[in-house]
Amino acid sequence: MKKYLYSNKKEFIMYLLTVPIMAIMSILFCKALQPVLDIVLTGKQKDFAKYSILAICFAILDMTATALCKRSKEKYRAAFLKDVKKDIFAGIFKKDIVTFSSKGSSYYMNILNRDVYQMCESYFDALCGIYRVAVCFAVTFVTLVFISPYIALLNIAVGLLSVIIPGRFERKLNDAQNNASNNAENYIRDIKDSFGGFSTIKLFNIQNKIMDKVNVANVAQEDSTYKSNMLNYYVGWISMLCTSLSYVLTIVVGTWLVLRGSMTAGMVLMISQLIGGILSPFEELPMYVAEYKSVGDLKEKINSMLDVSEERETDKADIMGDNTGLSLSNVSFSYDGEVNQIEDISVQFEPGKKYVIVGESGSGKSTLAKLIMGFYDNFGEIKLDGVELADYKREQLYGSLNYMQQDVFLFADSLYNNITLYKKYDSECVEDVIDRAGLRELVDSLPDGLLTLVSENGSNLSGGEKQRIGIARALLSGAKYLVLDEVTASLDAIMENQIENTILDISSVGSIIITHRLNPNLLNRCDEIIVLRDGRIAEKGSFNELMQQKGYFYGFYIVNHE
Repeated sequence: MKKYLYSNKKEFIMYLLTVPIMAIMSILFCKALQPVLDIVLTGKQKDFAKYSILAICFAILDMTATALCKRSKEKYRAAFLKDVKKDIFAGIFKKDIVTFSSKGSSYYMNILNRDVYQMCESYFDALCGIYRVAVCFAVTFVTLVFISPYIALLNIAVGLLSVIIPGRFERKLNDAQNNASNNAENYIRDIKDSFGGFSTIKLFNIQNKIMDKVNVANVAQEDSTYKSNMLNYYVGWISMLCTSLSYVLTIVVGTWLVLRGSMTAGMVLMISQLIGGILSPFEELPMYVAEYKSVGDLKEKINSMLDVSEERETDKADIMGDNTGLSLSNVSFSYDGEVNQIEDISVQFEPGKKYVIVGESGSGKSTLAKLIMGFYDNFGEIKLDGVELADYKREQLYGSLNYMQQDVFLFADSLYNNITLYKKYDSECVEDVIDRAGLRELVDSLPDGLLTLVSENGSNLSGGEKQRIGIARALLSGAKYLVLDEVTASLDAIMENQIENTILDISSVGSIIITHRLNPNLLNRCDEIIVLRDGRIAEKGSFNELMQQKGYFYGFYIVNHE
């Protein structure tokens, strides 16, 4: 995190310079007040106007220096936040798909929305505050020692109490901060689930239960935030109490010295103004130190987003395989390290051919698809064109293997950008994939064609249209294989046939279609059917071969068509 303090050198240096300037101008302003009061009390009015104007000028300069210091600090803060948020977002996208999916999106949203700003307040603002009060204290203390060392030492003694006592609350502040962060994350998660499942909630008439659930999370968030804020306030209140005592003692001692003739009333006025520079550090420093220390766990959480070790893509060259296809040899995999979800699978997918993977729910179909995509490690040997998946750059691998699920994600942007995914392609190439993916009728029917705006997550498009956009993306990427995991599960029979025919008609691309719906059109047109049972390959062959064998697939097919 420290690197972000120095990464914007201009803003960093400006803040370092404006703080002492502000402190010095504050001293000069206080000094300018002394002769004004002394003239009034001594009755010497000759220079009253001159010193009054001088005091006004220094007041303006003092406030100007304060404004410049605030401006430099806010510019520095904005630059710090922009860099941290940029790197957090980049760090999130360095994660592999499985690691990212292990946390809900609300986890990452909470980090970028609440945690990063809380961390900024408890880390960046605290450090800036510590520097500011330290500089102001040093300048003021040196000045005050020359005026009255007794008052200076008195305020140091009282101020130390305001540092020692709040230090006892460090652990409680840290725990309160973590609790508030966790409750905020839970609230965002529940809100996200509620909006994402809005139609389900309404259809099943469970809105009251959901509102109660969200309200519980809402109350927990606000209560924990309240407790965290109040604990911070109580720590500050102790410092404020010490500050009040210091002011009273300063006036009492100063008045006593005036009565003894050791200083003038104007000097007491000046000291009363200067005393803030001595007392503020003891009032503010404990809060800043407590804030800084309380951010430990939160900073570690954010650093986990910043310190993601992405595979060193620069160490890998683009690979020219032997075009032998996609092969799996003795592949086994378990999610929990104990019971294998996939067991000893060996299979060859040849270029351009169409394969269907079928099996009962829980047989391992989707797990096998994710293994083929390289989402998991330590599973056995999977090669693309004779090269291990791990040896490919992610960009090259995902350009060769394209993965589609039932829900094709669409951005709230133009249809063109949703197809090209913001990459540059020749217009003829785009038009070609539109035809091959079966999108021509849709594009021609839209008043703005490819420039038509797609609503959030494609709410203004049908399921079949979304799937065709997914196919178009894969074709543009130059994929050698389409790995399609239950892509037609939510479509009606007519649309299912249309989408499957579109996929099967793409002769240059191999397809691995995972489905639980045994559509005769698909099964007859594919080159091979791979039947999974309890994580193993039970049978494989063409539709006619498997039906003639009258084995496991035959019974599975008959049951599904009764």
